[in-house]
Amino acid sequence: MLTLVHEQTITHRIFGCLASVMNRGRRRERVFQDDEDYLRFIALLQEAVQLWDVRIAAFCLMPY
Repeated sequence: MLTLVHEQTITHRIFGCLASVMNRGRRRERVFQDDEDYLRFIALLQEAVQLWDVRIAAFCLMPY
């Protein structure tokens, strides 16, 4: 099961601004346990894009 244990969030929305957001495991613990976790995260990311009306220029999913 996918568990995000730490995330940085953007507290102010600035239009036209680029931002970097990172999720990472606590104490170098794995964030993604299996392929299903990667797919679930991508689905959540797609929901967030629609909800917050943002564009994603690039992203990279890594296990830690």
